Amino acid sequence: MKNLIVVGLMVFLVVGSVYAGDQALSRHSGDYTVTLKTDRGNLIVGENNITIEITDKSGKAVNPDKVDIAYYMTEKMSATRKAVEMPHMHNTATVSAEGSAYKTTLNISMPGPWKIDVKMSSGNKATTAKFHVNVK
Repeated sequence: MKNLIVVGLMVFLVVGSVYAGDQALSRHSGDYTVTLKTDRGNLIVGENNITIEITDKSGKAVNPDKVDIAYYMTEKMSATRKAVEMPHMHNTATVSAEGSAYKTTLNISMPGPWKIDVKMSSGNKATTAKFHVNVK
């Protein structure tokens, strides 16, 4: 019986790791739903390949005139709030259209809480989808 439980747990872990590939995060922004997908289970320190999908309220793919991405970690203050222990870090990445989606690579420098802003504009209308992620 004990061996059966061990085998069952091993199967569960293997199957779980196979399906942990793409992580999708979605946010609504204006008339759009923006979905970020990673090529691995979580964002990690180093290069992360990202696919951005933008859809309208009916779920149809939308291609704004311009899509920009910025990612940053806010400054960390000391416990006394009198000194900055770590300055604000801010990066941008080039976004390229591929079919009905957009692709980019985020090169994240350290683990912890990061914010990702996807800015979209068409004509004189602009909106930003804000994501909060934890980098491992």
